Amino acid sequence: MGKDSLNFDQFQELRAGIFGRKDVLMIGVDAAKRKHMACFCGPSRKVLVRGYTILNSRSGFEKFRDTITETKQAYGFKEVLVALESTGFYQRPLEEFLSAFGCQVVLVSNLASARNRQTIELSWDKSDTKDSEAIADLVMQGKFLYHAPRDDHRETVRRLLRHRRRLVRERSRCLIRIRNTILPVIFPELEDCFARLDQPLALRLLEQCPFPDEIQEQSLDDFLDGFRGLRGPFPRKKLAQIYDLAATSIGTPKGREGYRTMLRHFIEDIRKLEGRINDMERQIRELYRGESSFDHLQSIPGVGALIAAILLAEVGSIANYRSAKQLIKFAGLNVIGKQSGEYQSIRVISKMGNSLIRSAVYQAAIAAARSNSPLGRWYKLRSAESGKRPKKLLVALAAKILRIAFRIMKEGGVYQENYDRLLRIKQCHRELTAKGNKKTA
Repeated sequence: MGKDSLNFDQFQELRAGIFGRKDVLMIGVDAAKRKHMACFCGPSRKVLVRGYTILNSRSGFEKFRDTITETKQAYGFKEVLVALESTGFYQRPLEEFLSAFGCQVVLVSNLASARNRQTIELSWDKSDTKDSEAIADLVMQGKFLYHAPRDDHRETVRRLLRHRRRLVRERSRCLIRIRNTILPVIFPELEDCFARLDQPLALRLLEQCPFPDEIQEQSLDDFLDGFRGLRGPFPRKKLAQIYDLAATSIGTPKGREGYRTMLRHFIEDIRKLEGRINDMERQIRELYRGESSFDHLQSIPGVGALIAAILLAEVGSIANYRSAKQLIKFAGLNVIGKQSGEYQSIRVISKMGNSLIRSAVYQAAIAAARSNSPLGRWYKLRSAESGKRPKKLLVALAAKILRIAFRIMKEGGVYQENYDRLLRIKQCHRELTAKGNKKTA
């Protein structure tokens, strides 16, 4: 360990040998908004300083740095290992400060920390002091996670992707409110005409004449003329259907102006959000322009520019993963279950991983399943043969896409027609080579 960040192989060596190290000062930090709580530990799980408060300020960080230096000198430690829970954003400035100072920073699972605290205390009692002690105890056991150095380019894309996800959710909330609180009152029959209310035709209709009596006041030709200029083929048949539904609608006109104002505000919000989402996607594509891995990933059926960006930004350095299984587990797509004696639970995916990757590859699986690509044919064949529920097959296809993405990111190249067969051949070759090396040794 030193001032340079650990690579993944060095981290593996550190974690494997941490239990026998006597020259490392181990510090567990429970991060919070105003102040952090730290616990200093030495060899043999000895607690040196308990309940040390770090103010979330420059002076607080500098005081913490000085305390680390004094503790190192007093006990003769050569190196410092600081562990933080892998949750929230409050610890980010402290991470950067400690890394610049020369400390090695690692992460601890918040779930592992909570369960370890209960194991130590034999109680569900919780406090910041106990949390920091539980984190430090996990470090001494070697139960910590790799903290990859934060790259400015990658962090920029990750922030944009997460902000885009928030904007998409806000847009969905607006659409849900229109569908659930406005349409059931003013025009209930309209809901079945549109699978999505953010279609241009649906938004134009809700803006111009959302009430059935306003539609019926016009002739059919005048009603149709109000929708000229929409992109694509003119939806005459659907508009005629809406016109007929308006004649027999059970919607009430009471509260008309209130509902009209609500609709106007929701539609304005939807359009603003769509503009921001499109701007975000353009910015993300621009950040990855000319990067070969970005183009190679898009050769996989179902994987577009946005999904490729999510994979590159969230996965980080592919050198940190030794197999596709590790990447699948990181995405929370690994299958788990409970077994005790003769009891065996239904096996499901863990969902304990990166939700952004999991959601992205699932959307890619939906698109691939509809295509005529090898992946699409695989899905249709399995669907016809196995009789499994479509969602289970889509999850299996998502894991398959992630395995292919792992290999493309690891070895380069693009997706090919017989990519699955090539992967199997390469895997067999690696296994045979490994066996030959063992015999030689």
